[in-house]
Amino acid sequence: MKDKYLRIACVSVLACIVLVTLLGASGDTEKASVEQLLIKRTDIMESVLSGEITIEEGKNKLREIEEGKLYSNDIKRLADNMNCEHNKVIDMKINELNRTSSVSDLMTYRGCITWKCSGINGIYVQKCDYTIGAVNALNGIKLVSFEIDE
Repeated sequence: MKDKYLRIACVSVLACIVLVTLLGASGDTEKASVEQLLIKRTDIMESVLSGEITIEEGKNKLREIEEGKLYSNDIKRLADNMNCEHNKVIDMKINELNRTSSVSDLMTYRGCITWKCSGINGIYVQKCDYTIGAVNALNGIKLVSFEIDE
């Protein structure tokens, strides 16, 4: 009888360890996905503004990684800045990205990004904090917000 309870206890502990490991791995996977989406977003925006791809191609590519208000705002931002000089992003480094909340399918992250840009006055580096929203959509994770923290 004692062996039976010991086996049940061991199996329960093992199940808890596996569950915690899987949940942690899931969070790491989602974080890595959000990081990749932020990099893709920057690359797409930069490619459109520099003329490497058309605005239509940019819209299609953004639609794959964004939705909602962020997508609408990015399309408007691209259209408004197509024929303007802009600061070119040379490099982007995500210094930290931490999930702050998760409600239903919406995940909210706080992130710190260092931008290396080339502008009219030369090359400069700027570090900014952001609040980033992402959702688990039917076809994967998509960005829904990207707001600078003042």
